[in-house]
Amino acid sequence: MPMFMLQRPIPIAYQEVSITWDADVDMDIKRFHLTDTYTIEESSSKSQKRFHLSASDIAASPREFKAPNSRYYSPHLVAVLQSYIHRGSEHEVLSNTDALYAWYYGFIRSIYETDHSEYFASIVEDIIDGKSTDRERMMAIYEWVQEQIKYIAFEDGMGGFVPRDPQEVYRKRYGDCKDKSALIYALGKAANLDVAMCWIGSRDIPYSYEQLPAPYVDNHMIACYRDDQGYHFLDGTGQYLPLGAPTEFIQGKEALIAIDHQEYELVDVPSQSPEDNRTVDTVRMELSGEMVKGTGTVSLRGYPRINMVRNLSSYADEKDKAQKRIEALTRKGNNAYVLTDYKVTQASKYEDQWDCTYTFSLGGYAQEVNKDLYLNMNMSPQLTSHTIDTDRKLPIEHEYMWDKNYVVQLTVPAGRVISHLPDPSSYDGGAFGYESKYTQQDNIVTYHHRVYLNTLMVQPSDMGQWHDFLRSLRKTYKQSIVVNDKS
Repeated sequence: MPMFMLQRPIPIAYQEVSITWDADVDMDIKRFHLTDTYTIEESSSKSQKRFHLSASDIAASPREFKAPNSRYYSPHLVAVLQSYIHRGSEHEVLSNTDALYAWYYGFIRSIYETDHSEYFASIVEDIIDGKSTDRERMMAIYEWVQEQIKYIAFEDGMGGFVPRDPQEVYRKRYGDCKDKSALIYALGKAANLDVAMCWIGSRDIPYSYEQLPAPYVDNHMIACYRDDQGYHFLDGTGQYLPLGAPTEFIQGKEALIAIDHQEYELVDVPSQSPEDNRTVDTVRMELSGEMVKGTGTVSLRGYPRINMVRNLSSYADEKDKAQKRIEALTRKGNNAYVLTDYKVTQASKYEDQWDCTYTFSLGGYAQEVNKDLYLNMNMSPQLTSHTIDTDRKLPIEHEYMWDKNYVVQLTVPAGRVISHLPDPSSYDGGAFGYESKYTQQDNIVTYHHRVYLNTLMVQPSDMGQWHDFLRSLRKTYKQSIVVNDKS
């Protein structure tokens, strides 16, 4: 079942695609994003059927910053074998999701129809020891698989489709996504938990199972656990994921959940909300001439926390690299920033909050003009890599939704007064926006800034609003307070 991508990075002067098949074969040519540029002819005879596509002067496929996979917008075809007639009988292949599931179930039949409880009984007992609820037991199993089973991909022949026996995965201590899912399933069943294996496509794949009931619709396997709150999706290839947080690249995707040899469910994996992925950075600083010195506390939740814990764990024996990672997170102002000390606080690598206190200095950050000091309190600008491209044609894809909050407090030095604070500013685009506000109490100036992203993909229809948002945000980032000399 080939896929034909009809655009290339270079222009095409002329193109033809011709597919011919036996009349006893039912082939569906799925068409995605075709335009009037393409001419299609279909014909059939007593012995054959034929599909022919042709086009001239095909433009090169567009390439734009943070665009999604080309299958979201580029013209392409997928040939799907639905059924065939052999010796007078029709044999179903991939006519719909039911047929796809029947084929897929054959890959996991031995896992589902083998009782692994006796083998895993004592193993599971050790893993879930001290856990009093099913949710805690499931989390203990999930953490154990994430930490103890090394991820190694296997895509050789049917090894790309068929998971290995969970007992073998346990003994060897490594496996791919299918193997880890099989082990989570077997361990969960041994603990009498409601678990299942699931097929799913990453966000690089735009199709639903109804649109394309064929192996092109998915490229990954996970497990899931169900309780009275619904399904919780468990990706064994992730690291430091708490129960309920899918890996970034399957958010919003449709999961094909294997119930038994006949029954399955299609369930959308939820996307993590901006609040789930919140960053709060609070800074208290003082001026010493043009130098800024301060202390801060930054708290991470959700994917920012997961990514940070993953990074620092990989730098466990490399203190310099760990410090550079913290420095990148806490950086303020410009390249004169110096991280002088920091301390990380987290009870567990799976606890959904990571905190770091730090101290820093920033030489020459305040600018003195005629004894007045100009200080920009927007010390952590966001979305600076995004250009305002009014000719953009493609969506902008984001890894995850997020909510970033910055509180900056300045103690005004003796002998100086605030002569100017910028007005409040904000932008509410629904799926993205920001708020900025300055307040003063006695000799303390406090700046509150929040910027949020509430979509995984900014569509071309929203691009004008996105550009207005960036313009407004960058105007805000240029504003400074003015500190007068009273003498």
